[in-house]
Amino acid sequence: MKNITAMIVSASLLMGMSAVQAGDALYDIEVTGLQGMSINKGATVWQPEPVYPKMALRRGLTGEVLVEYDINEQGKAENIVILDASPRGFFNNATVRTLENTTFARNYEQGETAVLSGVKKRFVYQIVRDEQNGDQLALSIQ
Repeated sequence: MKNITAMIVSASLLMGMSAVQAGDALYDIEVTGLQGMSINKGATVWQPEPVYPKMALRRGLTGEVLVEYDINEQGKAENIVILDASPRGFFNNATVRTLENTTFARNYEQGETAVLSGVKKRFVYQIVRDEQNGDQLALSIQ
């Protein structure tokens, strides 16, 4: 009885292995990654609510910050550089903090995650005047 059970188990294992081999051979599939393909590379996956700087708000300032950065293999911004800011210095820290806490889609090259370099975005900070609801803060990212 033990021999028959062992033969049945052995036969089913062999059939399972051959079925897998047959499946691979039949479809000729080799999965190694996403060869040469990028899915939403650099797209924002999650971004925290940006904070309007208090000093700029008190002074009623609006402004823009143009930044350049890299997106690392984990989907995080690094090497953040302020290329232009108007007015200078008021919105830089808020922009950098927002980017540091943002998660981006990962970049894939030849099936492996890779750094995406030289991404540029413009952060536009505005105070929108609304007589019914009061001042509204707005931030657009382009």
